[in-house]
Amino acid sequence: MNDLRKAVIRLANENPDIRPFLIPILKGEGHTASVDKSASPADTGAFACWAILSNPLGMTENNVKSALVSNGVSIKEPAADIPSAVRGPLSVGEIVIVDASKCVNPTNKKNCEALGFNPASPVYFIVKDVICPEDMDEKCTVVISPLLEGKVGSRTFNFEAALPTRIAGLLKDLEKATKKGDLDKVLEVKRELREKSLTPHDGLGIYRSGFKNLAAYQKYLTMFEGQTKFVVVYERGGSAPTPAIRKDFVSTSVGARTRKTQMVGEFADIIDHVEAFSSRYYIGPIKYGMTGKDGSLYFAMDTKLSAGTDTFFSPSKGKVYFIAPLSELPSTWGEDLRARLADLANLEG
Repeated sequence: MNDLRKAVIRLANENPDIRPFLIPILKGEGHTASVDKSASPADTGAFACWAILSNPLGMTENNVKSALVSNGVSIKEPAADIPSAVRGPLSVGEIVIVDASKCVNPTNKKNCEALGFNPASPVYFIVKDVICPEDMDEKCTVVISPLLEGKVGSRTFNFEAALPTRIAGLLKDLEKATKKGDLDKVLEVKRELREKSLTPHDGLGIYRSGFKNLAAYQKYLTMFEGQTKFVVVYERGGSAPTPAIRKDFVSTSVGARTRKTQMVGEFADIIDHVEAFSSRYYIGPIKYGMTGKDGSLYFAMDTKLSAGTDTFFSPSKGKVYFIAPLSELPSTWGEDLRARLADLANLEG
């Protein structure tokens, strides 16, 4: 076993591009006997492509509902049962994410770009401190630290709490109170402005994650690992594209596999044809189904660890091409995909 570990470490050092897929092996993680090769992250685009080609019309709403219920997912009615989000200024202990796409404060730009939540770096943070000067005209600072495997990291990052843009009414109230010399009203408005600056907005770049504290986040991590993971292939609001096929697909497809292909996945040789489909592939526990106000079926997947929020699907608003527990993916989908792509290549001549 030590020799195997040394070999894996050597491969990781020699091949930085496949290192993320080797780390779980070193940690003692990885696939189990009940999960086939289709679970490999490197094959998500290939699997999504297969699901779309093999079921181009998508699943009906009744098919989707049946798949959910048969796998123990409850259907809620009405949708109004979903709890509302917490609002107001951030407080110490809350778990947050940094959104680089919603960060317009130049002072925070560097931190936002470095710490922004994305699939390659899905990091949550805890609010360590909220520092507000006595002078109400000075800006507050929100101090955050990263959560690494559920534990608080030692580093801290400071975010300036600038004012949001939609405060014209409050600024007008402040101007009137100042002119009148109404000091109590001035102080009241300034306090409200301070609260606005500490409430998640694009002038701050920090947003709530849905976990009220560290204990809630740690409990979530434990529960997440024990839940059944589902694979869903979904296209939002329309039909998925047909994979682009080069004329040399057939010869490329049957060519010799490189070591990288063998380590990363079974479809690296045809990645050019299927990588665009990775965005249609979703994996995670399905929390519940629900009937919307319009009578349509929706269901929610827990994708907080990869996307920072839950993901909602609807067979009437988009197309569900595939849904099943990860452990029940068909074992022959890979061979079928290659056959279908070869047929497309031959049709294109």
